[in-house]
Amino acid sequence: PGILTEYIPHSLEEKIGTLSKEKALTYFLQISSAIHVLHQEGIVLADIKPTQFRISDDENVKLVDLNLKYGNNEYNTSSLIQSVALSLVEGKSKIRGTPRYMAPEQWDLLEGKEAVIDERTDVYQLSSLLYELITGIKPEGTYEPLQGKLKLLNDVIVKGRMREKEKRYQSVSEFIDAIKRKSKPYEKGKRINDLVDETEVKERSDVN
Repeated sequence: PGILTEYIPHSLEEKIGTLSKEKALTYFLQISSAIHVLHQEGIVLADIKPTQFRISDDENVKLVDLNLKYGNNEYNTSSLIQSVALSLVEGKSKIRGTPRYMAPEQWDLLEGKEAVIDERTDVYQLSSLLYELITGIKPEGTYEPLQGKLKLLNDVIVKGRMREKEKRYQSVSEFIDAIKRKSKPYEKGKRINDLVDETEVKERSDVN
């Protein structure tokens, strides 16, 4: 017996560093929309990273691993905290995630502190992934602000990666809306690489 799965030829990870800004944002909006759907079903992935995604020949991004998740509508946070406390006593951590992409609250749990994993955890990780897709730089060490037209996304990424969850975007849908407002990748007649700073737009309208 076996399991028949769809063949998805390309990994997202292997494309990082080669993507145009436009393609990076296109892929990212597909990814974040998929995470939003999971949240609507009460699932927090809490391990968002490039290796979780593959790309089909028709340029659709597919989430291929749902093994690392926190489930049900309440995200199972109280039982998660209890299991972490127990596992720390036993010397074995049950917090699953990838250190490079983990949110501060996941580290808090590892240190035995009380914390809650919820969709804002995924917002943090999505912000890290967005930065990596655009720059090709993994989200660790010193944060180098985006340059050029996409510098408009700096404040979006910074807000998504705030230490305190209350200061982040409170949902993935809110996060997506902020990205679209800044990048406007699908605005008629405009490409991502042709973005104009919002202040320039205002100045032009004032002059006219």
